[in-house]
Amino acid sequence: MSAAERYDQIGTDYAAVRRPDSRWVARIHQALDGHRTLVNVGAGAGSYEPRFMSVVGVEPSEIMIRQRSSSAAPVVRGVAEQLPFPDGAFDVALAVLTVHHWSDPSAGLAEMRRVSRKQVVVTWDPGVFARQFWLVRDYLPEAAERETQLATLATVLAHLGPATIEKLLIPEDCADGFFGAYWKRPHAYLDATVRGAISGLALLDRGIVCAAMDRLKFDLGHGRWHARYSELMELREIDLGYRLVVAELGSPNRMVRIRKSEEADSAAMLAIVNEAAQAYRGVIPPDRWRDPYMPVDELEKEIADGVVFWVAEENGRLLAVMGIQDKGEVALIRHAYVTPSVQRKGVGTSLLRHVQGLTGKPVLIGTWAAASWAIEFYRRNGFTVVPNSYKESLLRRYWSIPKRQIETSVVLADGRWREAGNTR
Repeated sequence: MSAAERYDQIGTDYAAVRRPDSRWVARIHQALDGHRTLVNVGAGAGSYEPRFMSVVGVEPSEIMIRQRSSSAAPVVRGVAEQLPFPDGAFDVALAVLTVHHWSDPSAGLAEMRRVSRKQVVVTWDPGVFARQFWLVRDYLPEAAERETQLATLATVLAHLGPATIEKLLIPEDCADGFFGAYWKRPHAYLDATVRGAISGLALLDRGIVCAAMDRLKFDLGHGRWHARYSELMELREIDLGYRLVVAELGSPNRMVRIRKSEEADSAAMLAIVNEAAQAYRGVIPPDRWRDPYMPVDELEKEIADGVVFWVAEENGRLLAVMGIQDKGEVALIRHAYVTPSVQRKGVGTSLLRHVQGLTGKPVLIGTWAAASWAIEFYRRNGFTVVPNSYKESLLRRYWSIPKRQIETSVVLADGRWREAGNTR
């Protein structure tokens, strides 16, 4: 089913339910500030289109176009995969909760890069959503299963390249009726009109949804919902995984892509590792420093031991390298390095998000205790330092490193690890 057909089917009451939330408007428009021209891809009824810019919408569904107000920006009927504009036609390309509906997300994101210098995308992290949102976790796990097949945060980062990522918290009185909007107003999900404007519910099997709503209605009527989720009543906003992604690469034709490494990449990978590792010199214990930091035979051994390396590449030049190693019940991020000249420009974050998205298992990362910048990077991306009382057993179980390195290292864990009850 195409995006047009999908919204022609479910979009009848979209404009009435999906109204822009002022808090999200402020966050999105902040990312647009200072620019003049914008194309809104998957524009729908025109939510979040700024009035301080010259805007053109692109929307495939005639039903959605009819719901745009008379004062809305002009709109062209078209699809993300074939934007009818020349290269570099706009300062910014905007896409709000739409990429997952596109027939070919990679082509659509490439088109956004082609026609604009800056891309602003609202999407979500399905892992966070499935873990944190009570409706999906406890009533509709089928929705989480469906979302594993959709183009969400990992896809956006993989195809836009270096980007910044900001959490979009959902206020308790969110005006925009997307899937997670009513986290504190559960009765709203019992309304068929509300569900009809939420594709994650409208496109699920009706029998499954109705059965879940019957359970929810029963729990609400008997006080079970409020007893089970009483802690939500204390919150004013919540993180359910919605993210604002901003990519600005300077040139509309510049493209950073993420791919699995090849044998021919070895020399460039080693160069990145050994250049970036110079930051450790004089910081980590002197007896743990060596030059080169990673010799050829160590890289070969790591690959033989099952570390699968991924690289970020721009115009044939490698910018970053990161490995992932399956260790049974967990996965390890190994040897993550970014070329110093492109650090703090989103390359490492994009690569980390992509590699994390390759596994559904809890993810652990080991790094030097003295490498405060590395620890802070992982913390910004949702990892937590494991207490020292527990880290030694993890390092011995999942890594093959000497005792001295165990003593001078830390372990960080992602949300999946914590959700599994590993909080020691």
